[in-house]
Amino acid sequence: MAPPELLLGLGLALLGAGMGHGEAPPPEAPPIWCYSRLEEAEGGGACSEPLGEEPLPLADCCLNPAYGYRLRPQGHCRACSPGAWGPWEPWSRCSVTCEEGTQRRGRSRAPGGGHGGDSTEWQLRACDTGCCPVPGGWSPWSPWGLCSVTCGEGSQRRQRSCSEPPPRCGGSCGPGDSEDTRGCQGTTATCPAPVHWGPWSPWSPCSRPWGDISCRSAVGQQRRTRECVGHSPGGAACPTDGRDGIAQFRACYNIQNCIMPGNWSDWSHWGLCTPPCGASPTRSRSRECLPILPEYTLTVPNVGSGGVSNVSFWGAARARCPPLMGQRLRLEETRPCRNVRPCPQPEEV
Repeated sequence: MAPPELLLGLGLALLGAGMGHGEAPPPEAPPIWCYSRLEEAEGGGACSEPLGEEPLPLADCCLNPAYGYRLRPQGHCRACSPGAWGPWEPWSRCSVTCEEGTQRRGRSRAPGGGHGGDSTEWQLRACDTGCCPVPGGWSPWSPWGLCSVTCGEGSQRRQRSCSEPPPRCGGSCGPGDSEDTRGCQGTTATCPAPVHWGPWSPWSPCSRPWGDISCRSAVGQQRRTRECVGHSPGGAACPTDGRDGIAQFRACYNIQNCIMPGNWSDWSHWGLCTPPCGASPTRSRSRECLPILPEYTLTVPNVGSGGVSNVSFWGAARARCPPLMGQRLRLEETRPCRNVRPCPQPEEV
């Protein structure tokens, strides 16, 4: 192998011979420190055996690809041989969000070959992310629909669609609704009351078709009725469970105005102060003379069906109690109220 000095001289001669007459010399690179021995290692290398004590042009040093160099005397050692390319990076995102754009990827090469540093290679390719959203247009409103009721207050609706033109590629019609609602009035301002049962009438007097049963242990019958309110011929009827319809009947004993022995009730609770304010309001309680009902049978068999029915007492009996503080029917006790607030004064007009 020729000595380093001879290779350097040969490199300079070749550079000079390759330069034509009158041609401008290429721009000179900064001088470097050249080494004839390079021990490569992970992350870099170690240079030894320098070629001279002065810096040389990079091209002269790297005529031998086995040499190494430094950009500074104590700098990082670099190889003159071409570095190997690394793997390609993943493709970048498409440059646009719709229609056609581009993607790129790169790879790097380690320092070497006289390049003076890292180098990167790029690739470019076309990409298509689909069509761009195109907005649509609202169609005209449909006519208003029928009112939701035939009487009273209701509502009606109308619709439109996003179809003139229809949107493309995920577009929309923008602000607005596809349905609109407004209030409306039925054909009549007020609605008739729904068909329903009216209240029951009072029970009729307790009686039976033959003979007087007043103050006797003879069972009679009472009747009460009610009306179907709002029913019209051919219209809806009032609901019924088959038992409670227009009329009801019950078994009874007639004790109207019957004279009976009685007992005094317990005292009632004290009532409220009357009047509720002022100088001398009072409250009261009372006892009543209540009749002792006769020991009649309280159930009777049902006619034409199994089971029994309860028997009610009808009428107001005339009770007779032993005199109590001179009273025979009702005893009342009154006392004054305490700590009663005065009545508010009327406001002056």
